[in-house]
Amino acid sequence: MALVFYLIHAHCCFAACIRFLLAAVGYPLLFTNVYLMEFFTLATGLWLSFGFLLMALYHLWRAADTRHWAHTILFHLAFLLASWSNFTLITTYLAGVIAFQLAVRLGMGTERWDRKPLRRNTILQVVLLLITGKLIGTPVERTLQANALDFGGDSGFYGDTVSTLVRSLFPTMQVEGTMMTIIQAVLTVIVVIAAVLVILNRVRRTEGTTRGSSLVTCLVLTCAGVYLQHLLFGVDHLRALRAYS
Repeated sequence: MALVFYLIHAHCCFAACIRFLLAAVGYPLLFTNVYLMEFFTLATGLWLSFGFLLMALYHLWRAADTRHWAHTILFHLAFLLASWSNFTLITTYLAGVIAFQLAVRLGMGTERWDRKPLRRNTILQVVLLLITGKLIGTPVERTLQANALDFGGDSGFYGDTVSTLVRSLFPTMQVEGTMMTIIQAVLTVIVVIAAVLVILNRVRRTEGTTRGSSLVTCLVLTCAGVYLQHLLFGVDHLRALRAYS
């Protein structure tokens, strides 16, 4: 069931792509990764978070493009369900909210909203954040009381989180040492280049898509949030299942 839900929203995301090549290459990658597909055989709510995450990103894009309040509500609902399924996605939830605000206020990937619809949407966003904050707050508080934030990562962001992602890309290979460092560097360069392109598109006011700019913004802010949590609160770096999600 979790896999079907995941594939449905993966299709929604890539069906909205304006470039056929991107959809043709990207969509199969979401269900041909052996490491990822194996996780869906486990009886855990963690894998529901994958589908809810894609659902949230899809409605984030649609809300910014169409300015329809229903997409805004579904965007928050999906991230609420994703956060319930996997607490580590709370950081991505906040990153998504920031990405949406940047898109509609600064015109990053979409037309800048007028004051009236922007004000209405901001009020709706605040109300929804208060509701979801209350609903998420109770289980998170109990988790903190149980001191259950030990995800086992003590080697650093690259040593734990990024290394997990690299190994998932090559599940049949033993990637260690110099090869691991090279692949980590390549992935970092790709993310940095993507972030620079988003910024340049904004500075030059080049037309783009909300999908690309919001996705890159979510990724960068999530990585920054995970690292800041470690620095400020001593939360272990994500690795293994948590890092992949």
